[in-house]
This record gives sequence, C-alpha cells and structure tokens, in this order.
Amino acid sequence: MADQPLDPLKALPIHPKPSTSVATQPPKQTRRQPFELRLPRPGRRIRLYGYAVPGAWLTDFGVKCLEPGAREVFHAFPLASYGLRRIKMKTRVKLTVHFGRIDAKTPPEAVVPGEGFVQILAVCTNERHSYKARPTQKQVDTLTRIFGRSPRWWVDDGPLD
Repeated sequence: MADQPLDPLKALPIHPKPSTSVATQPPKQTRRQPFELRLPRPGRRIRLYGYAVPGAWLTDFGVKCLEPGAREVFHAFPLASYGLRRIKMKTRVKLTVHFGRIDAKTPPEAVVPGEGFVQILAVCTNERHSYKARPTQKQVDTLTRIFGRSPRWWVDDGPLD
C-alpha cells in the first residue's frame, strides 16, 4: 500500500452518482448555470477572476499525482503543466494562466520570486466571451477545495490593449 501514489484528486467526485429511483418522465434538459459573479469596475486593464497559484505549488501537485519513481524523468515545468492538466481534467474547467498585479491582499507566498507579479489561474475574465463561459458553482467549489483558497478578482499585469 505504501507504493501507491497519493492522488490528491481521487477524493473528489468526477460525476454525480446516478439516481436509483425510477423516473416516470425523462429528465428536463437544463442549461448549465454559471456561478453568480459581479463584474468589477471597468479599467484600462483586463480583470482576471481566479486563484493565485505559485508555480512551485503546481509542480508539487504534479508530483503528488505521479506514479512512484516517475519523478526522476520530469523537470519542474512539465510537472507544473501535468498538475494543471490533472486539475483541468478533474474539474472540466478551462483554466488559463495569467500574470496579475501584486496588491495589498496578495498572499506573500504567491508572489513570483524576483518578479513583480503573481501567477493567476483564471476561471474567467471581465471580457464578455470569457465571463459568459464561466464555470458552475460546483466547479468553482471543487477548485477552491483543491487550491485551499477562494478565487478573487485580479488586475492583469500584461500589456495594455
């Protein structure tokens, strides 16, 4: 049992359990409801709604998802990429990587060492197409459990459009 990898995602359900009751009518088709979210005030820069997640955290998460002994063949970047891919597969959320500006609420461990920004895994932005495609509340709750913190609005640190 000690040889088995500890998969941090195994404890999270992938699909809802099927109902054991007999339905007399077919279930109604319901439209996927995105979670409730107020848009921030408009500004010159894009706003990102997501999680501050250091690259080292993603690397460590990737290591936890690996088979025993597989760590030696990976370097830090592929491990971070693997960790992110596992999270995306489990939650079915299209997370995007951005760099956000540091502010007074930024957790110190989230700041990229030697840089003036924070790595953000965004679930959506304030841009219309992204905002309308935001995930469900259940998906956001699952991400919050995985990351151990709540998402929030960040200011994009990229170039001005």
